[in-house]
Amino acid sequence: MQDATSRSLAQLLRRAAGFALISTACCFAGAGAAGGMAAGTPAVAITTGFTHTCALTNAGGAWCWGDNARGQVGDGTTTDRSAPVVVSGLSSGATAITAGGSHTCALSSGGGVLCWGANSRGQVGDGTTTDRPTPVPVSGLSSGVRAVSAGGAHTCALLAAGGLRCWGANGSGQLGDATTADRHIPVVVAGLSAGVEAIAAGGTHTCALVSGGRGRCWGSNERGQLGDGTTHDRPTPGVVSGLANGVRAIDGGGFHSCAITSDGGLECWGANTYGQLGDATMTRRALPVTVSGLASGVTAVATGGSHTCAITAAGAARCWGYNQYGGVGDGTMTARDAPVPVTQLSSGVKAIAAGDYHSCALLTGGGIRCWGRNGDGQLGNGDVEGAARRKPISVKGFEGKSTDPDGDGLHGANDACPTVAARGIFDSNHNGCPGPFMFIEGDAHYKGVVHDAFLTVTRLWVTRVPAQARATFSSAHGTDRVRANGSGTARSRRAGRGNFGYGSVIKIRITKPAFVGELLRMVITRTGVSLRGRSCIPATGGPPMRCSAKLKGR
Repeated sequence: MQDATSRSLAQLLRRAAGFALISTACCFAGAGAAGGMAAGTPAVAITTGFTHTCALTNAGGAWCWGDNARGQVGDGTTTDRSAPVVVSGLSSGATAITAGGSHTCALSSGGGVLCWGANSRGQVGDGTTTDRPTPVPVSGLSSGVRAVSAGGAHTCALLAAGGLRCWGANGSGQLGDATTADRHIPVVVAGLSAGVEAIAAGGTHTCALVSGGRGRCWGSNERGQLGDGTTHDRPTPGVVSGLANGVRAIDGGGFHSCAITSDGGLECWGANTYGQLGDATMTRRALPVTVSGLASGVTAVATGGSHTCAITAAGAARCWGYNQYGGVGDGTMTARDAPVPVTQLSSGVKAIAAGDYHSCALLTGGGIRCWGRNGDGQLGNGDVEGAARRKPISVKGFEGKSTDPDGDGLHGANDACPTVAARGIFDSNHNGCPGPFMFIEGDAHYKGVVHDAFLTVTRLWVTRVPAQARATFSSAHGTDRVRANGSGTARSRRAGRGNFGYGSVIKIRITKPAFVGELLRMVITRTGVSLRGRSCIPATGGPPMRCSAKLKGR
């Protein structure tokens, strides 16, 4: 019954325009195909909506991808995008971006708010209920705004003077103006005209961090997401019990909320059907509880529809909760009631965002990795078939500067061989560091279960070209010998036939069942296949950008 109720509520939110799914970090950023964007463009902020995702570049450009049925991608169309496209009129000059249910907002360098996408409840804030496929100014907020946060179908802005303004859907009192009437232009939040330090809009509730480290929440409370010990909705801000002082950050998800305390601990409350509170139970909590294993050392939190993610002081990503589409990122589809490590993100994570069924991380090198559901292209890898991913994959155009030059999944100071890139020697951690082999890793596109598959190269390292080599394809279901493109020759979309590199596509034959979306790895060892050509030349501080080598015969 509890699961059925949760699904019913989720469906109601979808009709209202989805969840607000943002980490606090996404909203305070500094100054189709990825057309016009160079591969590896560094991002400085990441935000996830219900089924779309957006990023901000270091040049102040706003880029979005995923579901675009309501114009939330902002490119002037309602065509879904499986790879990042620039938001119309925002190729530069944006300082923050936030994705809501089916709408998106950005903060301009002049302190003004622009919004676009779904507007049936007035969440765009232009005084109408007309959907907007391109950014429009929010009424009365052309300047003087410090931060903005988009919720399920409402939006809130933090003014430079410390006051709050909210607009959009208000059926549960989530605007905080002591009514339940929708507002198509910003209104003042009762009792919070000054002293607010951070804002987080959830699905149908809102939370704020006020001076002195105090937490305040208002709106829907059917699952205890306001944290006041009750399940009564509140149309005005109320104190989060046990968090009256000492809060450093706060975030609101679909039906739950979380806060980082002054000592770095993580507390969550509200719905817990899938373990999204992380307290090793699936019991709903109307008061804050400590997340298992995260009583200290947390630097960021992101609450999604029914899952949660956090970053530790070591820069590691941890997620928990609903995981049917792999949104937790641990390589499984098993719900987790306590934090688990996100695969390949044990360090180097700068910011994190949780969507309804997907998650994304911003790396210290400016790259973006996403995982989970991809039915609308929200992972941004260009996959038009939309296969879910249970492990992080690169967003097209936002590969970023590598912080893992030897490809062993470790980053920075945690890497056992951090200096190998300077010698042009790369290691996939198969045989220690360094090691003579070629390592190829990429994204799979299946045409069948036991049929041909296409591997798009996303990582490639060569120490030196061996005289003889054998191609081995590895998956979670075993290791098989494979042929490259049948005849043994790799094809590249970018460099032409016979060249390995980023974007290369290698056709392989799978002889054992494999799941759609699983990570493919091909290791070229010293026996069996002749590999001819020269070694790749590494880019400064990162993996090689080009390599010419032919795989012949077997």
